Amino acid sequence: MLNRQTVVEYLRSLSQDEIDGLLLAANVIPHGDGAQQTTSERIPCPHCGSHNIILYGFKCGKQRYLCKPCGKTYVPTTGTVLSMSHFGMDVWQDFLRQTLEGDSLSYAEKTLGLTHQTAFNMRHKLLMALEDFFL
Repeated sequence: MLNRQTVVEYLRSLSQDEIDGLLLAANVIPHGDGAQQTTSERIPCPHCGSHNIILYGFKCGKQRYLCKPCGKTYVPTTGTVLSMSHFGMDVWQDFLRQTLEGDSLSYAEKTLGLTHQTAFNMRHKLLMALEDFFL
């Protein structure tokens, strides 16, 4: 079983491409823009895993999908740390980079324009997603 220190050391040794691949696998970041993908390349339903999905309009500027078997709708960020977040992918990537480099929450607040509570919540959400993946 891995401990937190081992996970942090492992993450610091990865290249940016390796980090991006890991984050995709851990459902930390969305799997791309589904509107530009063919049906077979779209992300499966996060609720039931089905690939039998259709485009279902847009929600907050994001492509929305309808899963035919379970009847639930979702967007590409469903099930990731970006779910229910008011910040875009660029802020999350910068925040992730700062987290992996060991920067403080105060530094993230100043450089990204976040409140202390928001930075704390983002760090907690990110670390919990990575912990679920590794442990």
